[in-house]
Amino acid sequence: MKISLNNAISLDGKISTVERKKIRLSSQNDRELMSQYRLQADAVLVGRGTLEIDDSPILIYYPKPGQESKPPLNVVVSRSLNFQPEKLKFFQESSTKKLVFTSIHTPQERVAHVQQYAQVMQIEESKKGVLNPLQIIDELRKLGVNSLLLEGGGTLNASFLEEGLVDEIHLTLCPLIVGGGKAPTFFDGEGLSAEQLQHFTLTSMEEGAPGEFFFTYQKDTSP
Repeated sequence: MKISLNNAISLDGKISTVERKKIRLSSQNDRELMSQYRLQADAVLVGRGTLEIDDSPILIYYPKPGQESKPPLNVVVSRSLNFQPEKLKFFQESSTKKLVFTSIHTPQERVAHVQQYAQVMQIEESKKGVLNPLQIIDELRKLGVNSLLLEGGGTLNASFLEEGLVDEIHLTLCPLIVGGGKAPTFFDGEGLSAEQLQHFTLTSMEEGAPGEFFFTYQKDTSP
């Protein structure tokens, strides 16, 4: 399975404010490019925090003329299902298929409630207390997913990176500063040690709106 990651970040690497409120970091150019990345994916995966901050279904908002606009499988990772699906636009969209991964320890009453709005799969947690990315990949493969796009947040991104699962990174660098040591970043989690550092090769760079840049990196597989 090919796993790509797409995020817009500030100049200081933030993806939201310290209050974790929805902000518009990037331009219309970026949103059009995001649609193209989604079109290449069988499924798009977000974390619970991103789900609640953005609260929008994962759709192809800007298809090019002649392109199909069928949305990818909408997937959410939530260890505890501590949200109210009936109040989220994500779960009200009739045109999308929705899948939620949660822990095997999640109370069954919560599982049953969310199952009214989406398919729910209960899986193991990793040693670091996050849902096991390897098991997520296995379950998605069984559903015929061959290409997966990650759209954050930082904890989700980090869990896949730490397992060496990220093949490609699409990064939009936006000309603004957010600041704050506790504001969520592109990669959160515990971080990698010096021995675990992963290297990526820049394969493309384009300029969008003034001061905005689009970068694509491929994982460096050389010895």
